[in-house]
This record gives sequence, structure tokens and C-alpha cells, in this order.
Amino acid sequence: MNNPQPDVVIVGGGIVGCLTAYYLGLRGLSSVVVEREGIGSQASGSAAGILTSYWGAVTPAILAFASESYRLHRELAEIIPQTTGIGYGYGFVPFLRAAFSQEDELALKAWHQDRVKEGNKVTWLSGDEARRISNGWLSPDARAAVLSELEPQVDPYRFVLAVATAAEAAGARIQSGDVTGILSDKGRATGVTLANGGTVRGGSVLLALGPWSKLTGGWTGLDLPIEPMRGQIVRFSIDGPLPDLALIHINGEHYLLRKPSGELISGTTWEWEGFDKRTTPEGLATIIEGALKLAPGMRDAAVVEHRACLRPFSQDDHPIIGRVPGWEGLYLATGHAAEGILLSAATGKFMAQLIAIGQSDYDLSPFSPERLLHQPKRPGGPASFTRHGT
Repeated sequence: MNNPQPDVVIVGGGIVGCLTAYYLGLRGLSSVVVEREGIGSQASGSAAGILTSYWGAVTPAILAFASESYRLHRELAEIIPQTTGIGYGYGFVPFLRAAFSQEDELALKAWHQDRVKEGNKVTWLSGDEARRISNGWLSPDARAAVLSELEPQVDPYRFVLAVATAAEAAGARIQSGDVTGILSDKGRATGVTLANGGTVRGGSVLLALGPWSKLTGGWTGLDLPIEPMRGQIVRFSIDGPLPDLALIHINGEHYLLRKPSGELISGTTWEWEGFDKRTTPEGLATIIEGALKLAPGMRDAAVVEHRACLRPFSQDDHPIIGRVPGWEGLYLATGHAAEGILLSAATGKFMAQLIAIGQSDYDLSPFSPERLLHQPKRPGGPASFTRHGT
């Protein structure tokens, strides 16, 4: 029996695509999520799952969007597990951001002052105070630290799985397929073509392919300044009690995080290696070195898993969310860098609104693909892109 034509075809089964399908379903619109490999099989399911906008370069537009997304994540954490029976470990974890040098300490003071100005509760600690709070986990080389409890975390793969399940319950369908192009009729997107010769037709099309959105220029006529950045993560096991808080180097290069499942993970790397998502001995060595810098007790830990994912970085450090210029019914949601899990909630909700009624309650103009028409590409390729986030 043929499936009825959906209102929206979504290309990409990461968290952005699945949450958009979920929010479309809440509005009574049907969707098909077309995924080449598997739901959450790329960065969405392999990330650290820390919902933070406080590492690296941020802008007022990103902070405001992140604030809205935090609010929506709280709502989702109440609804999605009840709807699906799938818990995904949403909860706040105390963070110790540590300084190891005079330069680190200046950066940490600035970070502390910025959070105080925002009205957040954060506590400055001497190195000795921080080590006591960490039950001895934090390195004796740490000069100072800031304790905060501002950022939730999730188990990323279970989060994607739970959202995909909720989207299906709301009327979405998930289909395996390798998309090769856009079907169109007089400038309107009407579906997608597949590598096997098939098609999936729908009323509108959303491209949510993460870094692979870069390869859609031949379909859309829009040259996307998106580059994949590889990030490697290591999961450890260790005998004895795990730390009760996250340890993070203030420069954002290294972290050590206990997950709700009991995992202890550490990362990460920032590598411009194209679409190569293989793990490397060099990456493993870098992460182990960073973990030992934060917590020398990690010398007794065993490596359980070493994984990598590709994050979609846009050249101006802002996601690309909105209608594709020159098209009707064709939309983009990509370029979320290392904040894809964090920003997914707001992206999914307001993208669904935009598709459904032509506008959203939130001003998405800072992220509109229209800006790319007037924005010269920086010379130098990936090296000219800014690294931020985790």
C-alpha cells in the first residue's frame, strides 16, 4: 500500500530533523524523515550531550537563541519521556571550570564576571577550595576555578531516539534513503530524489544534513559556507567512585564529564579533516593528556570506547536556519557547530512554525540563509573558520 504524501520531507535524521518532525506533528502536519544511515548515527548521537552556550565564542544572537532553547529543553524533558517511555538523562551537572596558568586565570575571571552580570549564581574558588569540592579529583596544578550549575546534559543518542519515537507518535514516518537531489515544480520544492532511483514527494522540503549540507549546492544553487570539524571523544571506566561534577579547562579544550548512565567521558579534538570521521591515535593521546591534566587520578582509568563525529561549522559561527533564497517550500537547518544538541529545540520548534505558517514567533533573521547572498566567503578554507563550543 502506498503511503500518503507527507506535508514535509525532512532530509537528515539527526536531532534537528527529528525535533522539527516532532513539532510539525504537534501542529497537525505530517512528515517523512529520510535518513541515509540511521537515526542519530552522526554527531547528534555521538556528542558529549552538554547543553551549554558558555564555551568559546558566542554572540548576543546565539546567547538569546540558546536561552530560548534551554527553556524548550526543560519542557521536552517533562513531556518526551512520558510520551515515549524513553528517559534520556536530562539534568543539571555542577561544573568546575579550572585555570592552570595566569592567562587561564584572566579568562576565568572574565567568564565569571560575565555570568554575574547575567544574573547567574557562580562561585569563585581558590585551587585548594576547588580540590576539596571535587573530592580530590581536580589537579593540584589548578590555580583557581569557578563552580556553576547552569548547564544541563543529556544522553545524546537516547535523546534522539526518544524524540524520533515521539515524532512518529505525532504522525511522522522515518524512511531509509540516500537523497541525491530536489524535485521541483516552477521554483517550488516538491520532494527529493533517491540514489536507488526512487522519489519521496511532499509539500515542502527541509534539508537538515549537518556538515553534509555543504554538498547540496548543486541541488539548491546556494553555496553554503559549511565545513565539517571532527571531534573525538573517549569513554572511560574507573574503579571506585566517579566525580560528582564536571571538570573543564577554561580554554574549552578539555573536559571530564560523568554521564547519567555512569559513563565518564572526556574530550575533545578540533580537526579540519573533511568528511573523515575516523578516530586517530593522536586524537586519543590528546584526550588522555587533557584528562590527566584535569584529574591525575585518571591514570588508573581504562579506555572503553573511542569515537568521533563531524560537527557542521558555518563560516560566521551562526547556524543557517530558514527558507532557501529563490525557492518556495525549500528550507535549511544546519551550521549548529558543536551546539547542535543545545540549539536543536529552538531550531525544531521555530522551523516547524516557519514551514507551517510562513513565519515564526522567534526572530530567525540572524540565522537566515538570505545573509549568505551578501556575505563574502573568507579566503583560506577551513582554517579561516572559528572554533567554538564543545
